[in-house]
Amino acid sequence: MNQFTLRSRIFFVSSVATLTLLVVAIGLIFTLSHTHTKPPETTVTNLVNSIPLQSTFQDSTASGIIAGYDHSEPQVTIEELIKACPDPFERGYNGFGGLSEQCVSLLEPFFIELPYIPKDGFQWLKFTDRISYRRIFEDPIQDRELVLDALSRAECRFEEGEVIRPDLREVCHADSFYVYWSFVEICKGHRNSRNLREDYDLYSSRVVIKATAELWDAHVTELATGDDDHVNTAQYTRLKEDVWHTALTPLWYQRKCKDYDLSSIMLSSNERDLEYFNILASIGQRLGIYPLLGEEHGNDIFDSDTYFILSVMAAHFGEYSATVLYSSHRIGTHWFQDRWVSPDLVSANRQQHSWMKYFPTASNLSTFGQLAGDLQNAGVLWGDTEYNKDYVYFVERSIDGLLELDKAGVEYDLAALVDQLCRRLTEFDRKDGDGVRDLNCRDAIEELNLKPKISFKKGLKLDEFKKIAVELGVWD
Repeated sequence: MNQFTLRSRIFFVSSVATLTLLVVAIGLIFTLSHTHTKPPETTVTNLVNSIPLQSTFQDSTASGIIAGYDHSEPQVTIEELIKACPDPFERGYNGFGGLSEQCVSLLEPFFIELPYIPKDGFQWLKFTDRISYRRIFEDPIQDRELVLDALSRAECRFEEGEVIRPDLREVCHADSFYVYWSFVEICKGHRNSRNLREDYDLYSSRVVIKATAELWDAHVTELATGDDDHVNTAQYTRLKEDVWHTALTPLWYQRKCKDYDLSSIMLSSNERDLEYFNILASIGQRLGIYPLLGEEHGNDIFDSDTYFILSVMAAHFGEYSATVLYSSHRIGTHWFQDRWVSPDLVSANRQQHSWMKYFPTASNLSTFGQLAGDLQNAGVLWGDTEYNKDYVYFVERSIDGLLELDKAGVEYDLAALVDQLCRRLTEFDRKDGDGVRDLNCRDAIEELNLKPKISFKKGLKLDEFKKIAVELGVWD
């Protein structure tokens, strides 16, 4: 009995000791693991601040996920910029006369990581692969040299074989072609243009002779006011952000471009670059680009059509930011501004971006539907634009395009599209038994919902479209 008791005690003591050691070991491991993996407080703060807070209705470009963004730098939101720049329309001799030092200091952190989206560049679509302003302003002289290096090589001049060559994207420096063209557009082409983000057709209903913050605020309020005299807050916020962004963009361009010696970056019409002017003209002919410029047209020191060829070449090489610029053969909205690209490029871009065929005229949202209707009446077709004769079908095709964007994983500003379709789109007429009647968004969506065999996803998108139209005050 005593022997058994002794053995029991020994066993009990050893078990307790083993268990104690095990608990201590587990606690030590747990403590050490947490000590080594816990990030510093600043990292946690950065991670929290890096999560974009996006509104359904507000343009989230500034606060969204931008490729290559360095979250260690302070990020400025459009709301902060508006607060710091209450009146960006007063201009001094240098363009900054009416802006405070605080306002000017916030321009760089607000703009630098945003993508450069030129007119006709699908401003309302958010591609993470777009090239940012930081990349464009990084080293334009080096990009120029890389472009000239590529132009000196036969394989980069499309002299034989296929003209759609994504396989040459790296070896021919496709990104430098797009970046170099973008730099020139920013610093020489559109620096003084006010309509850089003309998505919402803000300038169509009022000619602003001397713009002021009060005048623009009144204009935006008018645009956001419904038939019931109620101001829609979501609409007002979106439109005001767009106006301020538009007004501040050329001021920031001016500030950035003055830091560069443009004479050393631009192509010169003298002997230094005359060879490249002629090379670009011959490449333009091979690619079917119109209008074409060459030695016989006089090669100005800034020739937008010559640089345009660089951008189209980038698209032929498959550079992503360039490919989204050419969804249709015709680029421009007036006969004297028209440029044409080859059907081969449009076809290749539509294969790369399946949603393009649904939105051939939405690259500049302010002309969505209007230009397509004009071309249709003139007998000029852009692929799938025959649907523009029927407003219901037009809306349906737009819904189908949104489903394709969802499938491709492309983010988009649905509120901008809904607003344009329901409020600013050229009126469509649809014949019925009683003659001709005007249709609105409500009629179109309700008619589409009554169609047989409507898919589940399409039904959800129609509901989402209706919800936003109602909340924006453009449903009726």
